[in-house]
Amino acid sequence: MKLAVYGKGGIGKSTTTTHLSIAFARRGKRVLQIGCDPKHDSTFTLTGFLIPTIIDTLQAKDYHYEDVWPEDVIYKGYDGVDSSTSSGYAHEAPGLELAYASSQDATNASESAMRSSKQPCVDCVEAGGPPAGAGCGGYVVGETVKLLKELNAFYEYDIIIFDVLGDVVCGGFAAPLNYADYCLIVTDNGFDALFAANRIAASVREKARTHPLRLAGLIGNRTLQRDLIDKFVEACPFPILELIPTLEDLRISRVKGKTLFEMAETDSSLNYLCELYLNIADQLLARPEGVVPYEVEDRKLFRLLSNFYLESAGVTPAASHDKLDMGSTVSAEANTTIEGGAFGSTPRASLLQSPLDGKVSTGKTIENSLDFLMV
Repeated sequence: MKLAVYGKGGIGKSTTTTHLSIAFARRGKRVLQIGCDPKHDSTFTLTGFLIPTIIDTLQAKDYHYEDVWPEDVIYKGYDGVDSSTSSGYAHEAPGLELAYASSQDATNASESAMRSSKQPCVDCVEAGGPPAGAGCGGYVVGETVKLLKELNAFYEYDIIIFDVLGDVVCGGFAAPLNYADYCLIVTDNGFDALFAANRIAASVREKARTHPLRLAGLIGNRTLQRDLIDKFVEACPFPILELIPTLEDLRISRVKGKTLFEMAETDSSLNYLCELYLNIADQLLARPEGVVPYEVEDRKLFRLLSNFYLESAGVTPAASHDKLDMGSTVSAEANTTIEGGAFGSTPRASLLQSPLDGKVSTGKTIENSLDFLMV
């Protein structure tokens, strides 16, 4: 089974993905986690260090793909099962390299590795990317998938999880959706994350036209509240798999470079958190039907979510929410109010007052000042 994890940047996708990887291993599965972000920090809580990336390896090999072996790019991570378990050809420590006396020895070693123990494990790959501001990270993700398929790495694992950069679902960053059976969306109970989730859902629907891809559901991260999430799934129906609470232990786990599963070995109070991830793994291992989502039109979703906030605050949303624009015509009088949008009824002067002279703009200047409300 192949899973692609998407969500708004900074929402906790890597934390969620690493814990799911261990949860699958705890259920007896062999897992490969692929970090699809130029930051290459998806797997460091599993390996204990920033592993060399696909790009690092290709540069060292002078971009001779035929010289790349599985053990060059796949590193063993913490699996929470048995520290002696080895995947057969993954690195077990930084800098570990296998030396082959001849090409025949290399072939024999590779074949032997593929016949090796099928015990549960979590192995790790980082795609990496070009230096910041140069090149295309999405292209690297596409090439990583291509290389791993050529190495037959896909066929050695029960579960492959792609941890994908932010909510970018175009170009190479959409490549995991071409191979995934399910997409998972990590969100919180906030406006921005759900807005991003809606765009990801649109990409899943588009990919599902030509690929056997389904959306498995949402994972609410760093929240125990789900009122806004529920409002969203009413308009764009798909399952909510689990809610992961906001806890200092989760933040500390990243700082320590460990997962909660590893920390729970010496602190049993964390076991209940591990059970949440095991629950998600169990739901996915049951092979849910999944859904082909139908996203909400952007402006409609903006009104839906902003109305929810206004109603929660006891403010009646303005009737002009039914219009395409989010601000009505504003006259030059200083006491004119702006109706609609996420701002409710707000005195025009409070929005357009100049910080330099305390005066209020008029005429065309007002229209220009409202441009930011119309986006």
